[in-house]
Amino acid sequence: MTDQHVREVLNHKAFKEDAFTMANRIRSTISKIFEFGLKNVGIKLQSNPVANTPIFEQGENVRDRIYNEDEIKELWEYWDTTPEPIRTYYKVLLLTGQRRTETMTMKWAHIERNMACKRIEISEDGRPVLKAFLADIWTIPKENTKSHRTHEIPLSAMVMDLLDKLKTVTGESEYVFQSPRIERQPLNSVKSTTEKIQEDTSISDFRLHDLRRTVATKLEESLVDQIVIEKILNHQAEGVTGKHYQWYNYTDKKKEALNRWSLRVKSIITSKSHTPKSHAKIYRLG
Repeated sequence: MTDQHVREVLNHKAFKEDAFTMANRIRSTISKIFEFGLKNVGIKLQSNPVANTPIFEQGENVRDRIYNEDEIKELWEYWDTTPEPIRTYYKVLLLTGQRRTETMTMKWAHIERNMACKRIEISEDGRPVLKAFLADIWTIPKENTKSHRTHEIPLSAMVMDLLDKLKTVTGESEYVFQSPRIERQPLNSVKSTTEKIQEDTSISDFRLHDLRRTVATKLEESLVDQIVIEKILNHQAEGVTGKHYQWYNYTDKKKEALNRWSLRVKSIITSKSHTPKSHAKIYRLG
């Protein structure tokens, strides 16, 4: 193992996957492993090969970029010029706020139409009453999520319409976002399209992760409760109560919030008016 080998791995994560922060975390972990090996195991290396590899400055800067409504409209119109499944991939990221890699691995089998869900309503006499409702649900298996727990995302009618149209293109594959180059594999990178967005639109600083931050911030601006936003993003619950005692999955609240967001996006992309940039709290995302 040489520093060149380590550099190639880190560069792939940083530049190919646009994951500079993760590349720095991987670098730190690899460095600790080598340091332990050199001191305690006696591996046959003169020095830690990570020592000569650089830290990616892009991964250490706290980014707070969100897109205003004019930019959302411009992005949507640009995505309409790209081929499938990349076109729908970007749109689903904007409409759901999910992580890019978790979205790439979406399978048709992960989507259940009219799933029977339950919510609790409080009756006039104060008693909890269990009510049933239906929702189109995308379930991300725990092995595919950053948090290592199953995540259910209610899909709005707008998302389902996009997926129905995409199914005529990729429906023979198990993956919703089937790679156009590698058979029976999902998309693994949209770097070239992201670069073209930066070159061909006014959003020269475009990044995929900004879509997730934009969704979270716009939901907060629309007065969606913070805990519902956290559930939509599948963020890790903090504290003993959140981790061990709160098991309500908020499906009904997530459905309401994402439906509201889809309607707002629809209004944005069909409107000619300008809306000032949001002054809502900007979410720091994981």
